[in-house]
Amino acid sequence: MSRLYLLLIIFFFLLPETPACHAQPLLHRTVSLDVNRKPLSDVLSMISKQGGFLFSYNSNLFRGDSLVSVSANNKTVRQTLDLLFEGKYEYKETGNHVVIQLPSGNDVWYLSGYVLDENTGERIRDASVYETQQLVATLTNDQGYFRLRLKDKHPTAAISIRKAWYSDTSVVLKPGYNQELTVSITPKSFVLDTIVVSPVEKSWLSNLFLSSRQRAQSLNLGKYFADRPYQTSITPGLGSHGKMSPYVINKFSFNLIGGYTAGLQGVEIGGVFNIVKQDMSFLQIAGVFNMTGGRASGVQTAGLFNQALDSVTGVQLAGAFNLTNGDLQGIQASGAVNHASGDVSGMQLSGAINSALQGIRGMQVSGLGNFSGKDVTGMQLTSAANICAGDIKGVQLSGFLNIARKVDGVQIGIINIADSSTKFNIGLLNFIRNGYYKLAISTNESVPLNIALKTGTHRLYNILLAGINPAAGKRVFTYGYGLGSDIPLRGRLSFTPEITAQYCYRGNPDAFAMLYRSGANLNFRVGKYLSFFAGPSFSLYHFSPDAPAEGYNHPTPAYGAIDPTTTGLQYWFGGNVGVVFF
Repeated sequence: MSRLYLLLIIFFFLLPETPACHAQPLLHRTVSLDVNRKPLSDVLSMISKQGGFLFSYNSNLFRGDSLVSVSANNKTVRQTLDLLFEGKYEYKETGNHVVIQLPSGNDVWYLSGYVLDENTGERIRDASVYETQQLVATLTNDQGYFRLRLKDKHPTAAISIRKAWYSDTSVVLKPGYNQELTVSITPKSFVLDTIVVSPVEKSWLSNLFLSSRQRAQSLNLGKYFADRPYQTSITPGLGSHGKMSPYVINKFSFNLIGGYTAGLQGVEIGGVFNIVKQDMSFLQIAGVFNMTGGRASGVQTAGLFNQALDSVTGVQLAGAFNLTNGDLQGIQASGAVNHASGDVSGMQLSGAINSALQGIRGMQVSGLGNFSGKDVTGMQLTSAANICAGDIKGVQLSGFLNIARKVDGVQIGIINIADSSTKFNIGLLNFIRNGYYKLAISTNESVPLNIALKTGTHRLYNILLAGINPAAGKRVFTYGYGLGSDIPLRGRLSFTPEITAQYCYRGNPDAFAMLYRSGANLNFRVGKYLSFFAGPSFSLYHFSPDAPAEGYNHPTPAYGAIDPTTTGLQYWFGGNVGVVFF
């Protein structure tokens, strides 16, 4: 075993100098040669010794004894090899070896090189280098180095170099062979350009799927866009347009997992997600989410959510929620939440909550609540709460709470709240700041003592009432709900028709009984907070055959024509007399 360790130690020290000794990539190391008609194999040995690595190649690739001449003063290994072989081969680093091989295809060539600062000579990282016709792009690395793979099918190659706060630079090359290029770009000495950053790239969600290099590319190429008929991709940056995908507007886009494109004017399908920097038109379909940095015109449908960082004209369909940072003209339908930061002209349908920070012209329908930051012209319908921070012209219908500033329509809910109302507020409690508030105490032929709270508007008010007959043998308790209207007549007189429905408790929970009354009262106002009323009434009494408890009885008048023990329905005429406060 000790012999094995000794052999390993000797082998380690006999190895050529490893890449760890040179942090710089093999092909970027510099060499200096000045040879005239020397065997090719000897020249390669000189390069490998200066660079501290080994060459690997097929012996049939070229003749090692062929005589060559080359002069390279402080040039990179790649530049020296291109001079030596006249760009006929391509090179690949593998461990401590540089592999010399034939190009992968006759129609492919490589452009590599460095981008420098014109003033300082420093190498510039994260500069965008791209070819506009082939839509091939890359970023320089930490040492300012780049490498582009190009196709030899165009008569020229227009190479552009862009970097934020530097002047744009272009170079036209003749394709067909591998080339190395050093380009100096000049910092701008005038007022700096506004950096164009898509709202998509500010989103925390998109940053989960976009790399830092893609965001750096956007700083350089923010104003550049091209049109293409279609694109396909697996993930952002891995597709038919490569790293240029975020700067291409497509008519058809297919993304196996997800895509990141400049815009859409057609159809886009994503297995997981679609991200568009600018506007989307016609149709986006995604398994999880769609995100658009500009306007969305057409249909967005996703399994989880859709987000448009500008306005939406069309339809958003999502399993969970839809968001638009602008106006909505169309429909949002989701299983949980719809939100629009602007105005809504159309419909929001959700399983939980709809929200519009501006006004609504149309309808909100939700399972829990609807919110509008300004006026609503149309309908809010929900099971729990409707909130309109402005005026509503239409209907608020909820199972519990409605809130609006001014109601020019109808509120229907258990609790209705408004500053003012010109139409109807129907609920158990109505709080209208400039509305109708009365407390009435009255007596009638059936229940001698009644108290009622009346809230709403003069046009239509709600009545919560309770009554009692405490007399021994005739005891009964009542409570119920009603509606009424206060119609002004001449002077201090007004006409107040009312209808009520009351449950009558007769000591036995099984002894069900309901008393329905309608009255036509004449109200005389004595002062600002006091008035009296009186008028005829008609009563309809419906009850079960179960007998009242001892000491309790039916709330029928003494002159009742029908014995209440022999039938489940009785009616009679009577009257009301009472006093009203407030």
